[in-house]
Order: sequence, then C-alpha cells, then structure tokens
Amino acid sequence: MYINSIIDTLKLKPSLQKKGISVLDNKSTKKNDVKFEDNSPSTNDSNASSLSKKNSLNLNIVSDFVVIEYNENETYTEEEWAMILSKKEFIQTEYSRLYASLHQGVPKDLRKRIWLYIANVDKVKEQNYKKGITYQDLIEQECAVTYRIEKDIPRTFPNHEFFMDHRKDRLQHLSNVLKAYAVFDPEVGYTQGMNFLVGTLIYYMHLERIEKDYYVLDQDFESDVFWVLVHIMYEKDWRSLYADNTPKLIVLLEKLETKIQKELPKLYDVFQEHALIPACFSQYFLTMMFYNSPLRFAKRVLDMFLIVGEELISDLIFKMLSLCENEILKKKDVEELYPFLRSQLVQFTLDKHQKEFSNLINEYTGSFQTN
Repeated sequence: MYINSIIDTLKLKPSLQKKGISVLDNKSTKKNDVKFEDNSPSTNDSNASSLSKKNSLNLNIVSDFVVIEYNENETYTEEEWAMILSKKEFIQTEYSRLYASLHQGVPKDLRKRIWLYIANVDKVKEQNYKKGITYQDLIEQECAVTYRIEKDIPRTFPNHEFFMDHRKDRLQHLSNVLKAYAVFDPEVGYTQGMNFLVGTLIYYMHLERIEKDYYVLDQDFESDVFWVLVHIMYEKDWRSLYADNTPKLIVLLEKLETKIQKELPKLYDVFQEHALIPACFSQYFLTMMFYNSPLRFAKRVLDMFLIVGEELISDLIFKMLSLCENEILKKKDVEELYPFLRSQLVQFTLDKHQKEFSNLINEYTGSFQTN
C-alpha cells in the first residue's frame, strides 16, 4: 500500500491540510511516485533529503509525522524505527508493515520507546497535565486501597530475582504505580492481576540505554509505566475487565466457551462437568497471561497487545488448549486438572509444543525467544 492510500485509509487528509500540506489524490500519482505540495518551511525538504541519503531510506517528513515508503511485507529497519520514534505522536501508518515488523521482533534497545510511542504517552501526559493531573501528584495522594495493593506486592513474580523481597526498591516502584492508578481511576481502583501487568512493564521499562551494553536506571520510568498502563486500561478498554461485575471478563469467557464448544467438544464436556472455564481461565485474562509465565513470553505478548488488544489473549488461550488437548483429556481427576489448567498450561505448552505455539505467536509478534 502506498502513501496516498494510507492517508485515505486513516482519513488524515484534513489534518494534514490544516498543517499547510496538500496531498495529491491517487489518480494523479503514479505507483511508487509519491509527491507532496508542502507549504511548510523548506527546511523540512532538506532535512528529509539529508536523512534519506544518510540512512539509505526513502523518507518524507510531513509536519509532525514521518512517512516511509515501502513494500508492504517489509519490516522496519532499526534506523527506520529510530526515525519514527523521533516524532511525538503515533499514527498507524500501515498495519501490514507494522505487523510484519512486530512479527520479526522489535529491537530490544528500542522496545521501551516503541511501547511509549504506540501508547501515545507524550500526548496523554500533555492532555492530563492540562487538567492538572501529573503522576507525581497522584503518588502523593492518599490511596484508599493501599492495604490490598501491599498484600499483593510480594505475590508478584515471587520466584523472579528482579522482584525478590530483598529488592525493596523495585517492589516500591510496583506499589507506587498501582497506588497512583487507583487514585487516578477510583471506579476501578485495584484488582488482583493488575500487579502482573505493571510488574512486566516495570521489568522492561526501568532501564535507559546510554550506549552499547551500558544501561542506567531511568529516573522517570515510573511515570512512563503509569501512562502506558493508562493507555492499556482506557484505549484498549482493559479497565472493564476489572470494573465492578467484571463485564468484559464475562464477555471474553463466554466467547472462549463458545469457541471451545464448537471446535474442541471433548474438552468442552470435561470443562462443563467440573465448571472449569471460569475457575481456570479468568486469571489468564486478569493477568494478561503473565501469571506463571516466563517474562520473555510476556514481553512478546505486550508488543502486540498494545496494537491488537484482547483478541490476542483469547487466541493464545485457545491455541494452548488445542495443542494440549490430548494431555488434558488424560487427566481424569479434577484435582489434577485444576492446577494444570490454572498454573501450568503456559509453561507446559512452551516446553512441549514450542514450534506449534510459536506459529500462532508469530502471527502477532514473532518468536518470544528472540530480542
């Protein structure tokens, strides 16, 4: 897909024209011949030219956005990612190429910046600042659910070195972000499961790369984690999962149950007999599958969840069940079935069905073992 059709798809023409940029229609533009009549300062043209020559990229810099010409199945190079991240606001230029790039895996040193960019953190911060809301103000306010949060802090990835009890500073970061969100969104407050989501964000966002193999603690990372969490909760409507009466959780479990009944009827009969679907699979949604999962897996899920949302989690759960159907059916005792489905299914699938499970993950984010 070429740039004019991208702009048509995203309905960006009016906003670009307001910025003094006239975009030619598809009819007047030959394939691969993208032209802009740009009334903005001429320095943009020279900058685009020099950047393109320097990095061997075909770039057009349009106001606040970077537009990159490409073949739709190409992945972003690290230089292109860096160029995109130099802009302040995220626009979904082309899903097929974005998907392809995430399939391959984002550059590990850019993952944090890519998450911030996709979540439009700068824009969200600015919007809330205008309302008088800052992260620092939130963490200084009294939190009505402090006791519940503090009770769950030691239960968050308890066997991972990063979150061990002796790492009080890291546990405090986790506590701060959860309390700030409870103050920001008192209707939801805090619910078990949110701690695993925030813990994963902290693990991958707490360091800032200074140069190759040299990292330092990012002093502002708590704020960044918080605003990515806000994006997930509001833009992906994940807060409905934790709200009173858990409306989204009920819908997602019903959809999962229907799919199992239709495509895995033998498993469905077993699950119905023991009422296992809500009992065993609720926590996969509430923790975004991060409970009892390796963090290398969690980061790959987050890569794409920020774009795709809930369908990713539902598809991964169903894929695990389909891959492990025979093993599950061998377990006749509910006392054996329950802990397997609730706590062991992810790791078992990764251990025993690595290749097949990766094929589904690759449709979204690429192999979780890379980057």
